[in-house]
This record gives sequence, C-alpha cells and structure tokens, in this order.
Amino acid sequence: MFIKKVLYILFVALTVTSCASRKGGFDNLEVAQFNKNISQRVDIASTGELAEIFYNWSTHKPNPVLETTIKESNGIYEVTLIHLGIPDSGDIKDVRLELKAKRDMQVWTVLEARKSWKCKSGKGKDNWSNKECK
Repeated sequence: MFIKKVLYILFVALTVTSCASRKGGFDNLEVAQFNKNISQRVDIASTGELAEIFYNWSTHKPNPVLETTIKESNGIYEVTLIHLGIPDSGDIKDVRLELKAKRDMQVWTVLEARKSWKCKSGKGKDNWSNKECK
C-alpha cells in the first residue's frame, strides 16, 4: 500500500511538472556562432541593439514593429524583443525572442537565447508557444 501511494505521488508530481514545462514553451537557440561573430565588436552599444542584431530583423520587410524590454541583475541582462504583426509570415502572428547576456569590457556575450511565437487567429495557439501553427 505504501509503495502504491509513493508511486501515485511521483506520477502526479511528474505530470504536473511536465505540463508546467510545456506552458509558454520556447525553442532554445544556438548562441556559440553568434558569440564568435560578435567577439571583436565593440560597437554594440546596448542590449536592445544586441537583441536586434541577434534577431536579424533586416530580413523581415517592411521594417517590423519591435517592442523591447530589458532587466538587469548582477551584471546579467535579460532582454525580451517582441516582433508584432509579422506580414507574409504564413501562420505566425508575433515572435518573441528572449536573451540573457553579459558584457565584459565592451564585448557582449549571449548566454542563452530562446524563441516563441503566437499563431494567427484560427491557426493554432494564440498564446506564446513553440507549437507549430496550422
């Protein structure tokens, strides 16, 4: 009986945590090559500029509507860049990029990058997710 209770508790705990980790899911993005590419650049003045360079928004025409928020704690910057109303993107409405970065001297290093999106109406998830739009 005791073992059944323990197994039940473990099952419930695993179910709850696995559901929680999918909520607001993200795709983790590779940062090593980006960091290598910017390792000598001292012209990147802000975390907002860093996020725009990482996002490479110049490939999206016309110029996108970007919202950027920045938080700093103990020298680690958390940047959220949201691209609103992506035209000609198929089923994706908005894209959210989140970066964690630090600056040593004048050079930025991205520690972590992840992306999520919202689907257009009737095309899938309308909240931030990494689930495919239909």
